[in-house]
Amino acid sequence: MSLIKKILLGLGVFLGSVAIFLVLVFVGMYFYTGGLKKPIEQQLIAIQTEEYAAAYSYTSTGFQNTTSFEAFKKFVNQFSALRNNKGVEFEERSIENGVGTVSVELLSRSGAKTPAKYQLVKENDKWKIQAMILNPVDAGASETVSKATLVKPVAHEPEKEVKTTNEAPQPVSLTNYYQNSQYHFGVYYPANWIYTTPQPFAVLFTPTQPINNFMPTIRVQKEMYRERGGRYRDIRKYVNDVMANLLAVGVTNLTLVEQGPVPLGKPGQAKLNAQYSLISYSQQAKEYNLVIVLYYKDPSRTLYILEFSAPKDNLYDVFPVAKAMAESFSS
Repeated sequence: MSLIKKILLGLGVFLGSVAIFLVLVFVGMYFYTGGLKKPIEQQLIAIQTEEYAAAYSYTSTGFQNTTSFEAFKKFVNQFSALRNNKGVEFEERSIENGVGTVSVELLSRSGAKTPAKYQLVKENDKWKIQAMILNPVDAGASETVSKATLVKPVAHEPEKEVKTTNEAPQPVSLTNYYQNSQYHFGVYYPANWIYTTPQPFAVLFTPTQPINNFMPTIRVQKEMYRERGGRYRDIRKYVNDVMANLLAVGVTNLTLVEQGPVPLGKPGQAKLNAQYSLISYSQQAKEYNLVIVLYYKDPSRTLYILEFSAPKDNLYDVFPVAKAMAESFSS
């Protein structure tokens, strides 16, 4: 066989391997996020047949604790895309920090298409709808029902200056306290935030309405090391494992931007160590930041985690609250 044929054969094998790898990544992501579709489809079917109680049952406990059934029904009947719905077209799906996000187009019987976004959380191993954001094409603003409150975000805000780490954060008031007696940790959070517990060892904090059209989620949980039945090797390798997992789902431009200690020293924080990591990456042509705070007393035993991710432009909408909560953590 000539050298040229060998090169072409090798190139063909390489390109075939790359194609197979990309297909496997795509298929893996498709099935990983596939469960997000079911509650949305089932809720829309229930709305189509005016079974509003059934439609309401597909929302999360946090949603129902702060949004009455009547408020939900009123919201549904405001929009032809829901009231006269005949189907849905799914577009982008993703899962970040235990929160699923789904972009769709709602189809009405008149043939009109309305862009919408759903956010979902897991309860008892089932996805539940946490927020619904509709963007009617004939309206100047989006209409949002977020957990409990019907709000109207500003549709066209002036171009705002990008914030930097040198900008002093606004004071944050943490008036409420969450305590997990089973897994021995607690954290303070703002009065206008609520929480859900998707697993006994984890808690998700979210505001009652979006911040600059973004619904952040701060996750706090207990994590075990591999030798004790957990997923991660040790405190020194946790961030490496997280970055490896991000690469596995196809993110690009992955960078560990900075790391450092978190100041502690309050009651309940005796012998507790903490460090933060700021990671940046791109996904679907959009830039994101992931902030991870790790708490530990003994590096070979229990690890606690506080983390959140946000689009780069929204990082400092969430950062002051996350920083205050991170400094209030106790175990």
